[in-house]
Amino acid sequence: MEDYKPNNNRSQILQTKTNKLVLDAYNANPSSVTAALDSFKQFEAKNKIVILGDMMELGDDSINEHLKIYESINNFKNIKSFFIGDNFSKATDNKNNCFISLDKFISYIEANNISHSNILIKGSRSMSLEKLVEYL
Repeated sequence: MEDYKPNNNRSQILQTKTNKLVLDAYNANPSSVTAALDSFKQFEAKNKIVILGDMMELGDDSINEHLKIYESINNFKNIKSFFIGDNFSKATDNKNNCFISLDKFISYIEANNISHSNILIKGSRSMSLEKLVEYL
């Protein structure tokens, strides 16, 4: 077990030139996002950032579930957060570090260097959040 190193966008820990990433871009639902956030909160590190992409296939509860996640993160101290996707944008009225698409967030990263940070990246597979690695 100790030698197992995930390489399929499931809880991978990656060191880039300037950041340490926890990449979990394979699947996301309210319980898995909550668990990832709870774990990341316990992570002893400075300059923590959470990047969340939409959770897909939630049906009629989608907007409400995205809003619950958004509101729970606003209670975190010393953790900066970003939200990506149509569902987060609708749930939050596109406020506070919310981006309608991955491309819009990548443009933000290119204009605002993010470095020397510990970053959790979590979202549904269809969000393709693994593309962020090359920008972080």
